[in-house]
Amino acid sequence: MENDFSTGTWNYTVLSNSTAAITGYTGEDTKVIIPDGFGTVTFTEIAYKAFFENEGIVSVTIPDTIKKIGESAFCGCCCLSEVIIPDTVEEICEEAFHDCPCLADDNGFVIVRDVLYEYFGESEKVTVPDGVKTIGCYCFSKDNIETITLPDTVCKIEESAFYVCESLHTVFIHSHECKIEDGAFEGCSAQICICK
Repeated sequence: MENDFSTGTWNYTVLSNSTAAITGYTGEDTKVIIPDGFGTVTFTEIAYKAFFENEGIVSVTIPDTIKKIGESAFCGCCCLSEVIIPDTVEEICEEAFHDCPCLADDNGFVIVRDVLYEYFGESEKVTVPDGVKTIGCYCFSKDNIETITLPDTVCKIEESAFYVCESLHTVFIHSHECKIEDGAFEGCSAQICICK
C-alpha cells in the first residue's frame, strides 16, 4: 500500500504527514531500542501484532514519542523479559503482552503497568496483587485454578479472562465497581462473590 514503508529493519505505516505506526521489526538484535522515527516522520504507535511471536527479542525500549501500543503488539514474544515504557504512552491495548512468560514475576504474574496479562504460576488458590486494575483477555484461560481473590483495585475483567477455567469454582471480588465484560467467564461455572 502507498502508506507502507520499510527502512532498514523497520516496517511502518504513515498515519499523517508527520506520524507513523511501527508495523514490524525484521532485525536480529535481542535488545531492541525502537527509534523515534525516520526523517520527518515520528513514530507514535506500535501497531497490531508488530512484534507478534518474535522469539528473539529479550528487551525493548520504547521512545517517548509513542502514544499507543496496539493489540497483541508483543504477544508471543516468549523470551521478552524487559520492557521500558515511557510515561508518554497513553494506551496499551488488549493482549499487548499476552503469552510473554519471561515477563512474569516470581509469583507467575505478568503485570504491565496496572494490567494483569497472564498468570504462569501453578497455585490452585490465587490472590491477585494489590494495584492491578484490569484482568486481561485470556489471562487465566484454561488454568487449573480453583479459587481466585481479586483486590479492591480491580475495576475491570475483560472478555474471555477466565475462558474455559473448568476447575474454577469461586471468585472473590473485593471491588463494588468492577466491570465484568460479556464472556469473561465463558465456559466457566464459578460462583462470583462480591466481598464487603
